[in-house]
Amino acid sequence: MEKTIRCTVCTWRGPWSIAESAPRIRAAESAPLEEEIQDAYEAQQLVRAAIGELPPLPCPMCGRHTVVARLHSYRSAG
Repeated sequence: MEKTIRCTVCTWRGPWSIAESAPRIRAAESAPLEEEIQDAYEAQQLVRAAIGELPPLPCPMCGRHTVVARLHSYRSAG
């Protein structure tokens, strides 16, 4: 099953393959608080890259950071 990723800024959500094949978009300037959040994501990604994890791809819509979307399965109580 393919990983689903989501953007940390805009509402984009989709499979890893779409983000991988999309043209790279340069991230636009944003509010200082939003930049601070994006810097925290970048620091987290550097730590994960240091332990050998693949870095997440940038969002194909806005160019910001993406994270793996946790898919929940709901089962009936019956």
